[in-house]
Amino acid sequence: MFVIRISHRFVAITLAAFMLIGSILIWGRGESRAQQEQGILPGGCVVSTGEQARLDANRETVLAYYDLSFNQGQPELACELYQGDHYIQHNPHAADGADAFIGFVNWFRSEHPELHMEFVRTIAEGDLVMTHSHQTLFPGDTGTAVMDIFRLEDGRIVEHWDVVQPVPAEAANDNTMF
Repeated sequence: MFVIRISHRFVAITLAAFMLIGSILIWGRGESRAQQEQGILPGGCVVSTGEQARLDANRETVLAYYDLSFNQGQPELACELYQGDHYIQHNPHAADGADAFIGFVNWFRSEHPELHMEFVRTIAEGDLVMTHSHQTLFPGDTGTAVMDIFRLEDGRIVEHWDVVQPVPAEAANDNTMF
């Protein structure tokens, strides 16, 4: 009989604990959902619905611009659709302006007709969009890791920085560059 009372007591306490934990989890999930609806990100950063829409639009603009230019070989159309009235280039091997960008892409694609840019990730913050891409020049190429940063004004690309690093055949660790 004593064992049964302890078992009932144990069951009652266990059930009460599960109910309490469940209530806390449900309450916590509800708060998180409310925070997400208000645009509160982890760490307490607040992004309005309008701001998030602008960040998403900037990200889509950059991806469309780069894909149209390098993967589809249409830098003229990409500049017409996505570049602003001016284009500042921070790559020391490229000149400012749409004409210089178009000339570079057309030359680079003529040298490497099987060129492909795989967009691995993007980050958008304020008026900046960063892409991390895997550029290959031909099938089987280990390729190049490329980080590009674009600045946009009024939804148009006006400035560009990049960092380029060849993907080695062998690495000192088992991590990839992507």
